[in-house]
Amino acid sequence: MPERERGAIERFYDAIAGRYELVNGFLTLGLDGLWRRKAVSFVPAARPLRALDACCGTGDMTELLSRRLPAGSAVAGADFNAAMLSRARARLPGLPFFGAPASALPFPDGSFDLVTVSFATRNLASSPEGLAACLREFLRVLRPGGTFLQVESSVPPSAFVRPFFRLYVRTMLSLAAALLPRDSRAAYRYLGSSVLTFMDADAMTGELLSAGFARARYERLFPGAVAVHIAVK
Repeated sequence: MPERERGAIERFYDAIAGRYELVNGFLTLGLDGLWRRKAVSFVPAARPLRALDACCGTGDMTELLSRRLPAGSAVAGADFNAAMLSRARARLPGLPFFGAPASALPFPDGSFDLVTVSFATRNLASSPEGLAACLREFLRVLRPGGTFLQVESSVPPSAFVRPFFRLYVRTMLSLAAALLPRDSRAAYRYLGSSVLTFMDADAMTGELLSAGFARARYERLFPGAVAVHIAVK
């Protein structure tokens, strides 16, 4: 990721770290937790797993994995933003968290059975090359046969739904901006732009296959505005 873009995204998360969970719940009407739980239900979990929540933010998905995976599983989180990691560590003091960008994870090849990313891939996709590098890194740290799981906003496939999706995102972000301190407003304008311009689920599947994943598939949620992607190394 170019340094200028990385810096802009880091400033975005610095600005919202203290309100991240609260505002996410507001913007999604509380559905973001439901979407994560739905995503985790796709994980083959017949035995303990070594799991990495990449781009973990404040630890929403990390906490869910620690609760939902079989007993004996080991869950870790990684994120490049210090403010978000600080909140994750305070929230989940028993879990290990690592400060690292998604394109350079500090783990040996084949370290994990499962790698997850939730509502962060659109930030990695600030350039096609950046997204490809991150996907290859997720592939590298997975063991052969390991699972990649992603939950992310997606362009609805229905031409009827798309205008309502755009209107909803813009309206809710305008309300959030009006209620938030001034120093957070630019951050949420960025968020709205990233949600509305991110690729659709079919294109994301193509990115996964191009990066070297196999058996990539997805399931749309919330009339196509969110998609869960699953792929295998």
